[in-house]
Amino acid sequence: MIITMMISVFVTGGDTYEIYPNQQFAVVLAKFICSSALHLMLFPFVERSMNHMKYINNHPKNFTNPDVAFLIAFSSFIINILAELINIYLLTYQHNVEHCIIHFVALEVIVEIPHILVGSMSADKLKQRIFSKTHALKVTNRGKDIPWSSRKFPNKLARYIYKFFRGFYLGFIFYG
Repeated sequence: MIITMMISVFVTGGDTYEIYPNQQFAVVLAKFICSSALHLMLFPFVERSMNHMKYINNHPKNFTNPDVAFLIAFSSFIINILAELINIYLLTYQHNVEHCIIHFVALEVIVEIPHILVGSMSADKLKQRIFSKTHALKVTNRGKDIPWSSRKFPNKLARYIYKFFRGFYLGFIFYG
C-alpha cells in the first residue's frame, strides 16, 4: 500500500500532494481486511502460474509451442499481480467502509470471471486434462540440469523472466 501511495505522489505532483491519514479505525480495518482477503484469494493462482512457468521452461519438449504456453502462464501471473496492485490502489483512496467493500467486491468479481468460464465448460476434454483438481504438473527436469547451450533463445529468455519474477514473488508476496 505504501509503494502505491508513493507512486501516486510522484505521478500526481510531488510536492503539492499531501496524504491525510484516515482517523476512523473502521475504515482502516476494512481496508486491511479487504486487501488481505484478496491476497489470500489470489495467492493460489499466482503460485499455480509460477509452477506452470517452471514446468513449461523445464519441459519444452512436452509442448507443440512452448513459447506460447509460457506466455499464457506469464500473463496469468501478471494479471493476478496487477489485480492485487489495483486493489491496494483503490483501497488507498477510499474514505468510508462501504466504498472499501464495494471496490473489493467489484474487483473480486472481475478476477473470478476466468474461473467462472472454466467452470461453465461441461464435459470438455480440455477441462478434464488441464483444469482438473487432481492434475498436477510434475517437474522431472531441473533447470540447472538442462545445458544452457541446448536451450533456444526464447527458452533462455523465459528462464530469465521466470527467475526474475520468482525472486519478486518470494521477496514481496511470500516473505513480505
